[in-house]
Amino acid sequence: MLGPLLAAILLPLIGSRPLFIVSFIPGVIALLILWLLVVDVKTTPGKSQLLRGASQILKGDFLILLATLAVFGIGYYDFSFILVRSTELGITPGLVPLVYMAINLFHTAIGYPAGVLSDKIGREPLLATSFLLFSLTSLFFAYSSGLFSTVLLIVFYGLYFGMYETVSRALVPKYAPSELRGTAYGVFYIVVGLSDLMGMSLVGFIWDNAGRMQAFSYSTLIGIAATVLASLLTVRTRVKQISGP
Repeated sequence: MLGPLLAAILLPLIGSRPLFIVSFIPGVIALLILWLLVVDVKTTPGKSQLLRGASQILKGDFLILLATLAVFGIGYYDFSFILVRSTELGITPGLVPLVYMAINLFHTAIGYPAGVLSDKIGREPLLATSFLLFSLTSLFFAYSSGLFSTVLLIVFYGLYFGMYETVSRALVPKYAPSELRGTAYGVFYIVVGLSDLMGMSLVGFIWDNAGRMQAFSYSTLIGIAATVLASLLTVRTRVKQISGP
């Protein structure tokens, strides 16, 4: 959050191009710290195969989880869409870094409560809730106008994203065998990455060719579909808990 705040302060003073040059400095410092101070732990290399054990994890609840995330991904868009829309709703370019900071603020604020709540009621209900928040965000995105709508966009997007990131990753070790968790996370990120790329491309294409309302109405419907799938996964998990092993 400190980075966007500094960007908002420096942007009107030095301009965008010098700001990007200045932002290069922390990256260089981070690389120097890794190079000079971080000691690599030596391990004995073992035999490995590409996506070893994938056939053992691509089934049951984990496969349903991946399908749910893939459906959600084809309607996904990242925070850059929020930044563009905020300028259309009257936020000056110099204040855009503060919009990004606010998104990060709500993203960070919801992480710990979401983790605590997921330990009490389960991760699947919170995953469904995050998709529902995404649908509400998309609905505001499609039909919003004015400063108040911008604030709602920022709040809902930050809360959805923080909750989604917290619980979606935490579900992987729940459904994958401990000896295959590395493989499970690899498959997880392949599915999420490819579907998110497809989603952002689709939403951007629809926005450019049909309009903002159509693009984010599409994302709203996809979010609702993902909410239904996550709810079905929740019911399936509850039934298993009641019926026992």
